[in-house]
Amino acid sequence: MRVASTRVRSAFYIWALAFLFAGDAVAQSNAPEIFYEQDGRGTAVVMIADWANDTSSWLRILPYLRDNHQLIRYDVRGQGRSEPAANDDYSLDAHRDDLGRVLDGLGLESVHIVAAGLSTRIAISFAHGSPDRVRSLALLNPHLAWTRDDLAWWDRFLDAYDQVGEPSLGEYTALFVARWFGTVFANREPWVTAFYDLMLRRQAPDALITSLRWWLSTDLALDTERRVTVPVLVVRSDRGGPAVGEPRLRQAFPRMRQVRLDDSGHLPQIDAARQLGPQLASLLAEIDLTEPE
Repeated sequence: MRVASTRVRSAFYIWALAFLFAGDAVAQSNAPEIFYEQDGRGTAVVMIADWANDTSSWLRILPYLRDNHQLIRYDVRGQGRSEPAANDDYSLDAHRDDLGRVLDGLGLESVHIVAAGLSTRIAISFAHGSPDRVRSLALLNPHLAWTRDDLAWWDRFLDAYDQVGEPSLGEYTALFVARWFGTVFANREPWVTAFYDLMLRRQAPDALITSLRWWLSTDLALDTERRVTVPVLVVRSDRGGPAVGEPRLRQAFPRMRQVRLDDSGHLPQIDAARQLGPQLASLLAEIDLTEPE
């Protein structure tokens, strides 16, 4: 695996800069290059974006956290500026191993983890298997299992993509924006469509589609008999989709609590940063105070 790093010192409200960051790389054989960005000082927080998102999806949250934390955002394999898997392996095991390698490459023993959507499965699996390396979990609209309606929608999308295809997923921006943010929010905040379009167009569509098929093939398997004491904050948006599988999550993580965000869609780090930022800052401050490293 390679890990590419960059120190971000630009004004985060300028969205275009999200697409100009570059980084160096260190290599490890037999694994894809994993791109990451970091800035801030303090206890380490690793942030994992949802499927078809990248490190830029966290930009609106960073001002709430960077004064007291080292913020590490990385693109999972096959997304953003990370390399695709040479063997098309986008399994949960592969993603979990990548997270461990990122921590090892940065010399981090234990971290807070903030993850969104499908990538919450990576965070949950890693914390459940290596609880000594995780100080807390913040799970934004965790996607633990598929509903019939979910699977039907994505099957229709994949059928259309297989028949039509496009040079990038940017041609499907309007579809994703309507699903994840809602048309009311997109009309009220016109920047979100242009921003998300840029994020999609710079990603490799073949890798994204292959990884999506991996995600669609399974639900999160969780041994509820193995209970760990990692603190967990589940953030649910009022338009963030059904909370499927959360009773099992609470069994495995008995220190789980939940907050709900109003007027927010599937990606609250983008469309509800003013609500989400203080919630995350409060969680991290509480854990750092009561359970110091």
